[in-house]
Amino acid sequence: MSASTPRRGTPGIPFFLFSLFLLSAAGGKGQGTPILLPAFDTAKTQASFMVSLPPGYTPTKKWPLVLDFHGAIAPGRKGAQVTRAALWSAFVKRVPCIVAGPNGRTRAWGMIRGKKDDKAYALAVLKEARRRWNIDPDRIYLAGFSSGSDFVCKGGLQLAGPFAGSLVVCPGPPHVVGLRDGSLLKAKKTAFYFVTGEEDYVRKEGAWKAFLALDRGGAPAMYREVPGLGHRFPPWRNTPGPSNTLRSWPARGRRRTT
Repeated sequence: MSASTPRRGTPGIPFFLFSLFLLSAAGGKGQGTPILLPAFDTAKTQASFMVSLPPGYTPTKKWPLVLDFHGAIAPGRKGAQVTRAALWSAFVKRVPCIVAGPNGRTRAWGMIRGKKDDKAYALAVLKEARRRWNIDPDRIYLAGFSSGSDFVCKGGLQLAGPFAGSLVVCPGPPHVVGLRDGSLLKAKKTAFYFVTGEEDYVRKEGAWKAFLALDRGGAPAMYREVPGLGHRFPPWRNTPGPSNTLRSWPARGRRRTT
């Protein structure tokens, strides 16, 4: 199952470029004020999301959007704020796109039930982002790490919004990535790229089996294991490809309309 380069192409979406810039893990001191969504507050947690805008953002042009779901973390620590500071604030300086990350209201995603569950919360974040900024409707993407990637696989967002594809980094074992209940295969018309660490022994099986299920079902899917990596983002030096390829993806990776 080990692979140091992506397996299988993704028709219409050069998704390996997507993973390159997500996995760059460039450092940054990202500052930012959470944008509140009080309609989704819980008794213990204030609902909010963080945003990273590219330098030179202007509302006169349309921009790609990445909707990102962080890994498991106590709600009080605001996981999206942590991820923004460590990754996205530097990333948008390299790639001209907008990143919006909801702050989880529970330690793991998908724990809240009812009309204001995490799917509704995520779609509310997307709606607010589109209200505030000029987003290209054909270049909206999902991304997640660990618990966030589990939610991207099984949360049903691909069928609920205009998403061009999903980047799934270090997802969980097979029973938590939407294979058991069939939810993952319902989204097979959108592109998926699975990235995991070769030494992520607990979780890489889920990424591999999810990829195989989608691939066999005819989905545009790719899979990659990063040598020597455990359950974390690989450093930039281990990511193949020239850095200038990072800039080409936002202009070409579009939602399939047929």
